[in-house]
Amino acid sequence: MVIPAADLPDDATMPPKELMQLVGVRARATLWHWDRKGIGPTKYVINARTVRYSRSEVRAWLLDGAKRLPPGQGAGVGQGGDAVVA
Repeated sequence: MVIPAADLPDDATMPPKELMQLVGVRARATLWHWDRKGIGPTKYVINARTVRYSRSEVRAWLLDGAKRLPPGQGAGVGQGGDAVVA
């Protein structure tokens, strides 16, 4: 089920798997790549085995066109063929 970005609740968090489904990413490595490059919503590490994303930050990122790139970074393809959001 696809949820429009505007309909995401502003509170709570989501696990990586939910973010992956929301944006159509199949490999968790893509989220890792985005985090290393400063692309995408902020990752919050709760403990060694738990990562969450703020629903309000994911919503804002999607509504902004998912185009947040660090200065000097262009669009491209990540390692392993993972698409980089541009």
